[in-house]
Amino acid sequence: MVNPKKVPLNIQKEGSIFPYLLVNIGSGVSILRVDSPTAFERVSGTCVGGGTYWGLCRLAVSHDITFEEAFELATKGDPNKVNMTVSDIYGGDYKIFNLPGDVVASSFGKLMGVEHPREQVEPADIARSLLDMIAMNVAQLAYLNAMRCNITRILFAGNFLRQNDISMAMISYSIDYWSGGQIRACFLKHEGYFGSVGAFLFLKKKWKKKMLSSNFLFIFYSFSFFFFFLLPFCIPTAFFGRLAKTAQL
Repeated sequence: MVNPKKVPLNIQKEGSIFPYLLVNIGSGVSILRVDSPTAFERVSGTCVGGGTYWGLCRLAVSHDITFEEAFELATKGDPNKVNMTVSDIYGGDYKIFNLPGDVVASSFGKLMGVEHPREQVEPADIARSLLDMIAMNVAQLAYLNAMRCNITRILFAGNFLRQNDISMAMISYSIDYWSGGQIRACFLKHEGYFGSVGAFLFLKKKWKKKMLSSNFLFIFYSFSFFFFFLLPFCIPTAFFGRLAKTAQL
């Protein structure tokens, strides 16, 4: 269902990058509409993000599992062992609503009828199902906001996606499926450093203004010191020096 292959995309060759929807996935999720380098607004968000994934993994998998270990564990899991699909309900595709049989109908839905599920489910399957559940929910929220804002390009970023090919593939597939190929999901090459680079550029801009202000003050105080303190002493010294030379002549 999911194709993990990455295809490079040069957005600038397609014309202006604006407008686009920016979905930043960290501990939570923020969704911003960006119309220009200086015109942007937060249009939505959700509290279900990377922090949710890690927290639930610590609760359901292992209390001391790290963020990286949770991702690594998810790569070994099979979500179909815990998720209820359309085919589990209807015995195949649900053609009336154009739903393929492998579409997830209920995350962790198969565990409803399982006795002692913690003893029969592998931790890797739980980690993978949690990862897919969060990715699909973020993708759906992003898609709905793109429809509301009439935007066909969505950029996903944030530390949650760093080296997380599974979620990137799931998000890309979901956006393409729901939009019928009309909306494109794009991912930054160095998505995990998006916030850090933004903070650096912001501080660089502030520091530049501060330096300009400091240089102005330095020049102002230097001239003030010269005119009010040095100049009164320089003029009499030059005058009397000239007078002494004239007297010698």
